[in-house]
Amino acid sequence: MNNKMMIAIVCFLIVVCLSVGIGMNVKSSDSEEETNSISNTETVSSVDDGAASSNSINEETESNASAKGTSSTEKTETNSKKAEEATKNSTKSEGSSAKKTEAKQTSVKATQKTSAKTEAGTEKTEKATQAQIQVMFSVNCEKAADYGADYPKYLISKTKCSVKKGTTVFDLLSEECRKKGLAVVHQNKSYIVSIGGLAEKDCGGSSGWMYKVNGVKLMMSASKYVLKDGDIVEWYYVTSPAD
Repeated sequence: MNNKMMIAIVCFLIVVCLSVGIGMNVKSSDSEEETNSISNTETVSSVDDGAASSNSINEETESNASAKGTSSTEKTETNSKKAEEATKNSTKSEGSSAKKTEAKQTSVKATQKTSAKTEAGTEKTEKATQAQIQVMFSVNCEKAADYGADYPKYLISKTKCSVKKGTTVFDLLSEECRKKGLAVVHQNKSYIVSIGGLAEKDCGGSSGWMYKVNGVKLMMSASKYVLKDGDIVEWYYVTSPAD
């Protein structure tokens, strides 16, 4: 082969190589652009997805926060209502307790008053009992019966009597005869004219009524002798000075 032909072949090869190189560069550039495009698309998509996800998370957070806030508010209102009810119940309980306490105090005061009245009554009864004395009393007309008068031996048989301190023999005679329905006629409470219809001188000129205390004939007005506890008083009818 001659030189010209060799040069032409070399030139051809060079052109072919250049063509091939340029094509490869173009393809590489296209590939890079496609890669960049895909990357940008993915990046944008990722950003959009991230933003959407972030927005969704924010929405969920806000929703949860709102729900929690509402729940917290409801719980607070419920607790407030419970507290108010508890306060009302406590107030009612305190009022009821106060009323019960007042009722108990009133009952205690009433009991104390009743007890005081009972004690006062007991004291009065005791004082009244202490002021009473016990004596024996009788009205004997045995001598008149022996004389022939139509009377029993005793108008009042021996009787135990409770009388107040300060009672006299005359007081005792008047009270016991009143209980038996026997009339007593006297002169100024110092001289007894008749007892139960049996009068002086009905059984002789020396007959009449006298009294004894503890078996002793007393020559004093019946209204002057004050009885003592345990005294034995006897009114008796005489028919002669010797009786």
